[in-house]
Amino acid sequence: MAFLVQLFLLLVVMAGLALSRAMIGVWIAVIGATLLGLWWLAGIPVAWLILLTGVFVVAAVMFAIEPLRRQWISRPIYRYFRRVAPSMRQTEQEALDSGDVWLDRDIFQGRIGWRAFYLLALPQISAEEHIFLS
Repeated sequence: MAFLVQLFLLLVVMAGLALSRAMIGVWIAVIGATLLGLWWLAGIPVAWLILLTGVFVVAAVMFAIEPLRRQWISRPIYRYFRRVAPSMRQTEQEALDSGDVWLDRDIFQGRIGWRAFYLLALPQISAEEHIFLS
């Protein structure tokens, strides 16, 4: 049971790194320190420590070295999603070609620039449009 709590702690640390969009060097340092801390403070069995450290070292090397990451991680994932994703429809291509992503990009990135949003001038309708809507 204690091991599951420790594994959960490691997953929480990884989630925090992902949410903060930490760079790969920070990931390697923090996860390495967490593994050492779990071993030292919580007394992870040596066999589990060796297994977790081995997985960590392999993952760290794969993610830290860009050519390895591209060849063994990014390309297979990209190929898989290109194969299973539906082809782009004409309307989707037109939407992509139409120009700017404006506020949508900020919303999907989770960084909404509210100040710029509030400073936008609202469009005005013509008198004819107003009569039509009334």
